[in-house]
Amino acid sequence: MKKYYFLFLLTILISYPLKAQVGINTKDPDKSAILDVVDNDKGILIPRVSLRGVTDTSTISNPASSLLVFNLTNGNNNTPTDVTDDVKADNLYYFYNNRWNEIISQKNLDDELDKMNLNKVVALVNMKPSGNDNSFASSDLGNNIRKFLFDNEVSDGQDAYNPTTGEFTAPYTGFYVFHINLLLKPWRSSNDNTTRILKLGLAKPFMNTLPSSGLSDEIFYTSKSYIDSALGSNFITSLNIKCIVYMTKGNKTVALIKNITPGSTQNSYQYNMNVEVNSYYRDLGNTMSIIYLGVR
Repeated sequence: MKKYYFLFLLTILISYPLKAQVGINTKDPDKSAILDVVDNDKGILIPRVSLRGVTDTSTISNPASSLLVFNLTNGNNNTPTDVTDDVKADNLYYFYNNRWNEIISQKNLDDELDKMNLNKVVALVNMKPSGNDNSFASSDLGNNIRKFLFDNEVSDGQDAYNPTTGEFTAPYTGFYVFHINLLLKPWRSSNDNTTRILKLGLAKPFMNTLPSSGLSDEIFYTSKSYIDSALGSNFITSLNIKCIVYMTKGNKTVALIKNITPGSTQNSYQYNMNVEVNSYYRDLGNTMSIIYLGVR
C-alpha cells in the first residue's frame, strides 16, 4: 500500500509545473535569471544558420520574438536590386516585429557612417600641463627636422594616435583635416636680430616607420614657414597650420617641425614648453585636431 501511495505522490509532483532557476557550473544561480551559466574560459555557442533575408521565416519555422542566431552567409532575400532586406554574413541577428534585426557591430556602424560621409573627430591631442618642458620633440632626424610629440590624448576613440611616437594611423580611407597649433617659449637673446626661419608641417603619408635620420624638406606633405621675431624674455613663438590630406587606411603621418631645438639655454636658439612664465597654458596652446571627412 505504501508503495502505491509513494508512486501516486511522485506522479503528482512530476505533473505539477515547477519554477526554478537553472545554474550551470554554479550552485547559486542569480535570482533574476532563469539560466545562469558560469565559466572562466568558455562561452555560449549561439546556433549558426544561413538566413536568406530579413523576412526569412522558412530557414527557422515560426521564429519566436527575441530568437537569437548567428548568420553564416550573405542573403539578399531573392531581391538583388533591393539591399534593404539583405542579411550579412558573420553577424548576430534577433527576430522581432516579423523580421530579423542585426545586432550592430562597431565595424558595421563605421561602414554605415562612411557611406553617409559624415565628418567626425577622429583624434584630439594636446600637451600635458607639466613634465614636458624639453620632451615635446624627437631627436634631430636630419636638417634639424623633428617629430612634434603631443603627449596627451584628449579624445581618441579609434586609438589612432600614438603619444610616444607622435604618429597618427588612419583608421579609414579618405580625406582628413589636420589643424595644428603650437605655442613655445623661445630662449633667444633680446639683441639678436638674426633671421630665424621655423617650419611646421605634416609628413607625407607612410607605412611602417619614419626614417630616423637623413630627412630633408622632401618629407613634408605640406608645411608653413615662419620668421621667428620673438626676442627676449617677454615673447612667445606661435605657429599653426591647417591642411587636408588623403590617407589610405593603415597609412601614417606625423606633425613635423624644423629649426626648433628643445632646450632652456639662455641666449640660444632653443625652445621649450614653459609658456606659463608668460601667463600662457601649454595644454591649451599646443593642440592637434584630426577630422575625418569621408571618401568624397
